[in-house]
Order: sequence, then structure tokens, then C-alpha cells
Amino acid sequence: GVQTCALPICSQSFALMQGGLRNPNGDILLSIPSDDFTAGFDRIAVMHRAELLTLLAQRIDPERLHFSRACVGFEQNSQGITARFDNGEAVCADGLIGADGLRSIIRTNVLGGLWVRYAGYTVWRAVVDFNSDRKPLVEETWGRGRRFGIVPMNRGRVYWFAVNNAAEGEMVLKGQTKVMLSRLFRGWHDPIQTLIAVA
Repeated sequence: GVQTCALPICSQSFALMQGGLRNPNGDILLSIPSDDFTAGFDRIAVMHRAELLTLLAQRIDPERLHFSRACVGFEQNSQGITARFDNGEAVCADGLIGADGLRSIIRTNVLGGLWVRYAGYTVWRAVVDFNSDRKPLVEETWGRGRRFGIVPMNRGRVYWFAVNNAAEGEMVLKGQTKVMLSRLFRGWHDPIQTLIAVA
């Protein structure tokens, strides 16, 4: 059950302690104490998605794992749910979790044809090795039209994301992403430039 999965997840993840919001100079705009950060939760933990999926898969009978197929729809009745796949297979179950991405077939079946709407910004993400003497904080830095987030992970890694307001379809020249991000966040507080460089 859930508790069986929770123990290895907790032991292999990074427990978030404290969060905050900064300006590009590094000045703290908002500090979120650990008690407030985890209010309502037993624990907030960060884990690499691939490692989480591996842990979850280890707790499932291998005969129940099926790869290289896509769900194309489902039907529900009083007997349960039948999911249909692109290889012609149909699988019956008591429930269905729709975790099939941005253009979810499951969500479309439930809510109808909602269009994916561009939000007005582009995001880049990375997980990098980064050992630092800095106190590990979940933090986001806000500047004009830009944001940079830093989330500590286990084993000396950091998940970071960079956000830039941009017109829909605006592209970065192939192989120039790090150069462009370094330029966008030039002069911002440490360790932003270092995190971009090691990606």
C-alpha cells in the first residue's frame, strides 16, 4: 500500500526544510519557515522522477507492467473502467489514473476537448550535480519578465528551472540554450550562473 511505498521514497528523497523568494540581487523578499512550508503535510520530499518511477515499478508484479503502448480512450460503466490502447488491446480495471501528459487523452475524455493554451512564457529545466556549502533552500528568484527556481535534491543534486516571458513559438538557436540563459540571468545572485553552466 501507500505506506510500503512511502518508506523507500522518504529514505531516498530530499526532505524540504525551508523556502523563500528573492530578487535578482539575492535579497530575501519572503522567507517561508519550515513549519509553514510543510503545514498540512507530514513531509514534503523531492525525488528525481525516474527514480520515483523505478521505486513504484519495483512494487508492481512485472506481469502487470506494459510498455510501448498509448491509451487512446476509455469507457466506464457499473462494472468498472475499460481502457483502450493503440495496439488494439483493452484492459478492464476498477479505476484509472490519468497521468498521460499535457495532451492527455484521459482528461479529454473526462472534460472534453480543452485546448492547450500558451501561458506567455517559456521554461527550461535541468537536474545537475551541485555540491555547495549553502544551506539547502527551496527558492525562487523574481526579476522583470524572468524567474529562476532552485530545488535541492538528494545525493548532491539540484533541480533548477528558468522562466522567461516570450512570444509563442519564439525559438532558441540549436546549441545556444546555455548561452542565452547565461545572458538572460547575467548579474543575478549566486549560484544561478554556476547552475546554468554545469547543465
